[in-house]
Amino acid sequence: MAILRRRCPRCLTGRVFRGLFTMNETCPLCDFPFGREEGYFVGAMYVSYALSLPILFAIFLVLWLFSSKTLLATGVLSAVAAVIFLPLVPIVFQYSRVLWMHFDWLFGPDRRRPPKE
Repeated sequence: MAILRRRCPRCLTGRVFRGLFTMNETCPLCDFPFGREEGYFVGAMYVSYALSLPILFAIFLVLWLFSSKTLLATGVLSAVAAVIFLPLVPIVFQYSRVLWMHFDWLFGPDRRRPPKE
């Protein structure tokens, strides 16, 4: 549930984002650092790709099913799917980072560090 609400992986209540693309440096409640070192969110790019691909495929499939009578070119359908996907980019961006942080928290070395009280 904390992932869906985009919350801190350690305390599960602090907000990760304070704007559409603006992240908090640390958790407002437990001071957990979100971006610990340069390049930390490179792994989030893979998560973003894994989230974007099924969404784009679903958009393309729906467009293809509704345009089968006119037989639009695949390139045109791909371009329209990309345009429809553009408003979803901020959501995919946020969830990819939150998913990456939660994955790192579950399987990384920082899990042993207790939250600040």
